Amino acid sequence: MKKTFTINISGQIFHINEDAYEKLNIYLEAIGSYFGDTESRAEIMGDIEARIAEMFKAKITEHNQVITMEDVNLVIAVMGKPEDFVDAGQPYTPPPMDRADKTKRLFRDPDDRILGGVCSGISAYFGIDDPIWIRLAFVLMFFALGTGPIIYIILWIVMPPAKTAAEKLEMKGEAVNVSNIGKAVNEEAEALKKKINEFAENSKKIDTRDISEKARKVGDWLAKFILEVVELFIIAFGKILGFILLLIAVIFLVILIGFLIGHHFIFINEEHFLGSFHEFALFFFTSESQMQFAQVGLFLLIGIPILGLFIGGVKLLLGIRKKYRATGSIMSIFWLAGLIICGYVAFEISREFRAKSLYNYSIIPEQPQNQLLIVGLQDDAQNALHVGGRRRGFKFKADARQLLIAYPQIDVKQSDTDSFQIEFKNRSFGYDYKESFNRSRRIGFNYTQEDSLILMDTFFRIDKEDKYRGQKIMVTIKVPVGKSIEFAPSIKNALHNVENLDAYPDKKMAGKRWKMTREGLMLI
Repeated sequence: MKKTFTINISGQIFHINEDAYEKLNIYLEAIGSYFGDTESRAEIMGDIEARIAEMFKAKITEHNQVITMEDVNLVIAVMGKPEDFVDAGQPYTPPPMDRADKTKRLFRDPDDRILGGVCSGISAYFGIDDPIWIRLAFVLMFFALGTGPIIYIILWIVMPPAKTAAEKLEMKGEAVNVSNIGKAVNEEAEALKKKINEFAENSKKIDTRDISEKARKVGDWLAKFILEVVELFIIAFGKILGFILLLIAVIFLVILIGFLIGHHFIFINEEHFLGSFHEFALFFFTSESQMQFAQVGLFLLIGIPILGLFIGGVKLLLGIRKKYRATGSIMSIFWLAGLIICGYVAFEISREFRAKSLYNYSIIPEQPQNQLLIVGLQDDAQNALHVGGRRRGFKFKADARQLLIAYPQIDVKQSDTDSFQIEFKNRSFGYDYKESFNRSRRIGFNYTQEDSLILMDTFFRIDKEDKYRGQKIMVTIKVPVGKSIEFAPSIKNALHNVENLDAYPDKKMAGKRWKMTREGLMLI
């Protein structure tokens, strides 16, 4: 059993045997007396203790928590004995070591840095005398690959700075012993003294009478330089912004003209449709003259702001600063005229939506023998144009005589009888009830039945003479209690608020079979 002590070396706590402690204490006192009362004594001793603490820490394991005499002897062998470098005042020359005894670590060099000392640290690690080659490599990576700054910042964060003399020795791959630490600290102290002396000598040569004049000239030059740089930046930014505005204006103007006059592609929700404003407008406006009136109004309402964008882009690009108030006033008048025209046309069309009517009729389809009715749509609406949002929008397409709108709204209810029934409600608006009712009667919609399969039209049809006035087809399929209905996958976009006991949303009800119970539809 041995007595142990707890010691603090360079801020780290170690447990050490009594005999090892006494030898280590004598060793440190001998080193301290060697450096005497020199200015750098405290720094040298701090670096030596930090190195000793690092070596002790490497010896501590889970099964060995105490520093022994062997550990102290190893430290003294690596760091050097005091009598070896005290003799005759000659610097200590450490005994030869294997490469394994020397440690070499990657640090940032704060003494030879331009930014963070990364390049000088790398050059010291690889033994390159001049760090300029490493700096040139980072510059080349910046221009060739654009990765130089990113790599530099990452290395700046990862690489620690070499703060102590021991760390600076490790950075260069030199042995970290008492002699080298003392030598490194003394060299740093001498370099600092030299810089202070040079600064003092240069200060004596400065003529204080010229300081204020030189400072004023430097300040004037710097202010002028900054103003010129800011002015160049503003001019360059203005020209770039002008070009962008000009490009946007041209693109929107081409789109507007193509929309109002010529054929064009319309892209909505990743779908496209080839057509023109004139082709579809004939199904909406009451007359050719009203449509042309709307075209003029839309062109002024949308085109005038685009023209203003175009003029602003040209002025920025060419550096024109003169303001033309007359041009702005004329453009404002034309834009206001477009707003009035569009408002008038919108008011006239809104009068066509004053009255709403429903045309109701029902059928009893051929009853399936297996008590299962399968309902689907005849085709899809992939080639139709989508207008509006996902919930309230609709798809449509047109030919020379009819406007085709998808989809019918299909709901399912419980039948009061033991037979399947289908009820249809055609909705439309008009100037008065008679007009809206006649328009709802003329909505075209068909279905076909083969055995238990019923296929309905995907599109309901509106004649060009009837115009589009909010027409809609609402279909209610009534299913008797105990009988079943199956929705084909093609019907998923037509199902509308179908109540079911399993709380399935409309689209997920498609492709499944449902049975009508007294409580409602149930998935089977």
